[in-house]
Amino acid sequence: MWPEGIIYHYPCLNFLNTNKLASVSGYTYDAIGRMDRVTKGGVTLYLVYDVSGKVTKIFTYAAKTQIKYSFAYNESGQRIKKQDHTNNAVTWYVYDAGGQLMSVFDNGDGSLKLREQPLDG
Repeated sequence: MWPEGIIYHYPCLNFLNTNKLASVSGYTYDAIGRMDRVTKGGVTLYLVYDVSGKVTKIFTYAAKTQIKYSFAYNESGQRIKKQDHTNNAVTWYVYDAGGQLMSVFDNGDGSLKLREQPLDG
């Protein structure tokens, strides 16, 4: 299952059999084709972008008064921080000099923990 709640089923030969949208009821897009709203499970989230097209904030109200998530990026456009304002949790993304993701840290329970360390090879 993907984080968006979308489930894909592939029978033999990798042909798509079904695509079950797990309670996602709709997406809307702005005038230049960026997703600006998603409704899932009766909750609508509103996305805000920077000038380079990166999502910087996600709000729970159309008036954009309550931030649910915020994101920060480095000069290369890679996400370096995700903050969950509802749970006061922060996730950091660390990259090597070549721009490859080295590790992901979070403090979801109040202490800094290594959550993911991708390995190539």
